[in-house]
Amino acid sequence: MRYISLRGDELESIDFVPTLIIGFYQSDKVDIFIDEYKSLIDKFPEVDIVGCSAESVIENDLPYVDLYHKNSTVYMCLDMKQDAYYINIVSKDDFIAYEKDIEQDILILSAYSSKDLEDKIKSLSEVSSVHTVSGGVAGLYNSYDISLVTLFVDGKLYSNSLVSISIDRRYYRLSTKSIHLFEPAGLPMRITKTDGNTIIELDGVPALEMIESLVGKMSDTLVDKFGYPLFFSDKKDCDWSSKALASIISIDKKLKTIGLYRQISEGEYVEVGIMVSKDEQLNRLQSIYDTLKPNIPSLLFLCIGIPANLGIMEYQYLFHIKKNIKITYSGFHTFGEIGRAYKSNSEYILHNQSMTFTFILETDDNNAIK
Repeated sequence: MRYISLRGDELESIDFVPTLIIGFYQSDKVDIFIDEYKSLIDKFPEVDIVGCSAESVIENDLPYVDLYHKNSTVYMCLDMKQDAYYINIVSKDDFIAYEKDIEQDILILSAYSSKDLEDKIKSLSEVSSVHTVSGGVAGLYNSYDISLVTLFVDGKLYSNSLVSISIDRRYYRLSTKSIHLFEPAGLPMRITKTDGNTIIELDGVPALEMIESLVGKMSDTLVDKFGYPLFFSDKKDCDWSSKALASIISIDKKLKTIGLYRQISEGEYVEVGIMVSKDEQLNRLQSIYDTLKPNIPSLLFLCIGIPANLGIMEYQYLFHIKKNIKITYSGFHTFGEIGRAYKSNSEYILHNQSMTFTFILETDDNNAIK
């Protein structure tokens, strides 16, 4: 399988005929992506093109992170067998289609993040013919206009939908690795009162009061940088480090409530997440290239909270990964990432605050995974 990762201004350098192109575009630059789509179709009329809006894109080459938003599109071009995958547009009310009699992996790009999406991902984990589920939630740049969160499939824009790419494992397979930089701390707290994405009470106590009893007075600046994530579980006793994170995105000091980037339900449990040490962060990065050999194409789904929390260290970590395994990737800053939890063989979940790699392998490349 031939592949190449490049920016939109490098499309003329594609030196083979791709069959599938997956692109990411800064949400306010969708017109540029559409123009580039037209150029690609003129050059490769049979190619399938899937796109996803982003807060910002991540390039394969230095400086990797587009800090100044100068580059608005990136692409992963692949020459996969066209009968080895199929693309499906799924509305918010529909189920994700899969083949019962074919072993497959599924890549998901979603234009929404909700409990409904979490349930769809969880249901796929229970399907025997589906082995790997991975992907990301479309991002949004410098705006709260949700209509700008879009997907693009073969000439059409979609919102409030997701696109699934089912891949036949007889020919190709996905391998996914998610890491985050937090660990659970304290004791589980039960959510006793909610309103949509707002936690009103934890263990019968005003939510903000309870969280501040553990982390101290919360800083508005750190809230804006997604610096207070919570782990979530529907069970009190569990492996909390394998559970999904969700960022606190607002606090109401008068009502003593906290707002989250996810829907929550009464009866769920939470634990506070605290950032691990720099040494442990590097150990978790090491876990990525300990399991892979170089020269593999990958999609990178990286939460917007990581650059907000780490700043220049995001670049340092991407440089560290490229130096150690020399993978080729195209990626974007997301509003959610889909994969297995760090240090876990559990079900696939919708993450927040994670760095998720999705590696695309040819099935007969048995040496790609160590």
